[in-house]
Amino acid sequence: MLSLIPIMTSNTAPLGVASASSVSSASYSAFYAFVPDNGNWLSSTTTGWIRYQFPTATAINKYSLMHWTAALNGMPKSWTFEGSNDGTNWNILDTRTNQDNWQTKEERVYSFSNVTQYLNYRVNCSLNNGGANLSIGYLAMNYQAPPVSKILLSSFNGVYSLKDSSAYKLNTDSEKNFISYGADSTSSFNGYLTKMKDIKNTSTALGSSKTYEHSIDMSKLRVDKIVLG
Repeated sequence: MLSLIPIMTSNTAPLGVASASSVSSASYSAFYAFVPDNGNWLSSTTTGWIRYQFPTATAINKYSLMHWTAALNGMPKSWTFEGSNDGTNWNILDTRTNQDNWQTKEERVYSFSNVTQYLNYRVNCSLNNGGANLSIGYLAMNYQAPPVSKILLSSFNGVYSLKDSSAYKLNTDSEKNFISYGADSTSSFNGYLTKMKDIKNTSTALGSSKTYEHSIDMSKLRVDKIVLG
């Protein structure tokens, strides 16, 4: 999985700060958990946390864990993924239990709902898989934006959108028109029209999407269907 955390060369370079509850030695420092294919973080105990502080507050709703070596019994089994802006007060964003049977170089991706931006994120492990030390080979973090739905009206004589008391007549229901002129909700079609704008552009094929139909009562304009994209 791609990570918003840069490949770290120390606990403070090139950006942000990597830290941990403990390390068994300098050879297993916290930043090694943010270096793909090279080393791992190893704590001095069976539980603890590994943390990354972003340079600026960042939204995260997806992370992954991996180990490079055969010492898989050190991998986390139960933990919480947490966010904080002061490094002291932490909000639990995701909880995982019974994560066992790890394989070498196996990446497990975990997603959760979050749009809040935090400076700090950490994996706070309460149980590993039986090893003498808690260990993580690679920790990646990312943000996946939720899908955006847009609405266009398909009528007998064209494609329309209604926004800000204006009707937009479009020559195609292209992906570009969905993004640029599509209404955010059916409530945009309530009220009076004060302007008509005729939009001309080059037709392009729609990308991967879903189409839905729903009837709307419009007394001043005949509407056959609503197309969601």
